[in-house]
Amino acid sequence: MLNKLKMLYRHREVLLSMVVKNVKAKYVGSLLGIWWSIITPLLIMAAITFVFTVIWPVSIKLFSLFVLCGILPWIFFASALSESTNSLIENTALLHQYIVPKELIPLATVLSNFINFLFGLVCIIPFFIIFKLSTIQAIGWLPLVLFFHFVFVCGFSLLLSSINVYIRDVGHILGTFLMFWFWVTPVFYSHDMIPLPWKSYLLLNPMTSYVESYRQVLYRGFAPDIRMLLFLLFWSVSIFVLGYSVFIKLESNFIKKL
Repeated sequence: MLNKLKMLYRHREVLLSMVVKNVKAKYVGSLLGIWWSIITPLLIMAAITFVFTVIWPVSIKLFSLFVLCGILPWIFFASALSESTNSLIENTALLHQYIVPKELIPLATVLSNFINFLFGLVCIIPFFIIFKLSTIQAIGWLPLVLFFHFVFVCGFSLLLSSINVYIRDVGHILGTFLMFWFWVTPVFYSHDMIPLPWKSYLLLNPMTSYVESYRQVLYRGFAPDIRMLLFLLFWSVSIFVLGYSVFIKLESNFIKKL
């Protein structure tokens, strides 16, 4: 795996060109372009805020900002996973015509979605600073959370994209699975609102650790506690190693299957 990572570094310019191509293709013909990366979560946040402040009120201050901490990371995770799972199948011609590391394809998809995520995040951070001045003192922890989150999504994408080459049902099941996963992730409700017997089970959901870490830094203005950081480290390393290991094991027969 270390040799594969070195090879990826040697092909970094190819990766960058693929990322640029993906970003351009995503917004081709669009008037607003990359601004959709902030408009989409804002619209979803507005709908959820209306439901949970008007129809079913919750006692959470600055609920819109509270929801944004979960919506943006979730959209990055779900979009990157959905697009990368089918990326190898959709780029069969590229795999046949060029000798490049096959993992560049799903990783380029993740990275292009990560750029969209960063753009949206940069746009909303001033709102957190305005309404939550304490965010400034914790913002230095944000790059670490972002790094762990990115590595986690890369590992998951490598895992699903490789399996999907052999079992095409993965791409079909993923949408339903992500919908279920969304509702069991504390995007629009707090971890503290979960009844005590279920809290430990909720931590088995890796996205809980990521959402809560973003919320701790941006919304509460505190550094993530050591236990949460250990969870982030565990999920990012374990899923990346698992995903890359499976990818390496299966990639030798990709061409035949595609």
